[in-house]
Amino acid sequence: MQIPKHITIEDITATSTSTTGTSHLVKCAEKEKTFCVNGGECFMVKDLSNPSRYLCKCQPGFTGARCTENVPMKVQNQEKAEELYQKRVLTITGICIALLVVGIMCVVAYCKTKKQRKKLHDRLRQSLR
Repeated sequence: MQIPKHITIEDITATSTSTTGTSHLVKCAEKEKTFCVNGGECFMVKDLSNPSRYLCKCQPGFTGARCTENVPMKVQNQEKAEELYQKRVLTITGICIALLVVGIMCVVAYCKTKKQRKKLHDRLRQSLR
C-alpha cells in the first residue's frame, strides 16, 4: 500500500485496516514534535518500503498536513449555534408567557378591587343618607 506523503491521523486510522502489516504508527521523537503546529500531536509512519513520514493529529479547529489551516467557525460550531438558537427561543417564549400571566393577574386584581371600592362607595352613600 502506498501512503501519501501528507495525510491526517484519521486517514491512517481509516486505511490501516487494509494494510498488510508492513507499516506502523509511533509518536514522534522529541526533536520532531515541532513538525505539527497549533497544538497538533506528531506521529511517524514507519514503513519498510518507504522512508518515515510524519502525520499530525490536529486540535479541534485546525486541519491540514501540519495543522496549519483553520476550520471555519461556521462548520465547527453549527450544532452549538443551533442549540443556542433553540435555548433563546425557549427563553423568549417563557418570558412572554410569564408576562402574560402577570398581566392577567393584574387585570383580575384591578377588577376585584374596583368591585370592592364600588361596594364600599355605595355603602358610604347609603349611610350618609
